[in-house]
Amino acid sequence: MLLIPDNSYVGKKAALEIEKFVCAGGRLIVTGALPISVDEFEKDSHPALTDDQLFKKLCGIKLHGILNEPISYLQLKNTLASEYWNLDFIPEIGVYGKATLVVENTAIKESPLYYPAPVYQIGARPLGEKSNYCGITKDMYEKGVVTYISLPIATDYMKFGNFMEKRLLCGIIDKNLEPYAKLTGCSNAQLIVAKDDTTICVGVSNCY
Repeated sequence: MLLIPDNSYVGKKAALEIEKFVCAGGRLIVTGALPISVDEFEKDSHPALTDDQLFKKLCGIKLHGILNEPISYLQLKNTLASEYWNLDFIPEIGVYGKATLVVENTAIKESPLYYPAPVYQIGARPLGEKSNYCGITKDMYEKGVVTYISLPIATDYMKFGNFMEKRLLCGIIDKNLEPYAKLTGCSNAQLIVAKDDTTICVGVSNCY
């Protein structure tokens, strides 16, 4: 499994290797900005030299721009993405940072993107209306699976330590590790045992 957390740019050679990885049955999770692939010595800002098509294809989505709001929301309740939460109580998750506006092409929409409501006190922006855009998608690409979260959830978690964002990310990672790993332990710490024909990896993850 491979996670690309809110990366705006990925080297073209690396991007092609990522595509090969997914085609061979690998699982990819992409969050936040949809990466643009660039050559090593290209100027990132030069539109003629950048390529955003590969990750659109991998994620199975169409790009519609950036949401010009400082926060947006995910609501997992009664959606396909609720399997990532694994609790009866499913709160809305507010994510600071500008979300990427995407719609499904070949991907399945697992959860919609929600707009923030208008400011009502001391700058607060609670959950607002549901948009027509995707919050979480899943695409079956060749033999692999690509999950995309259109909100910059990894960056926001690293900045503010929102435990709900961490739980969601861990839930998505757990589901993508499921064919290869056995998860045991209490709710605060999990022992992850992953193995293939030649390697056994053991780690402890404080996920919740």
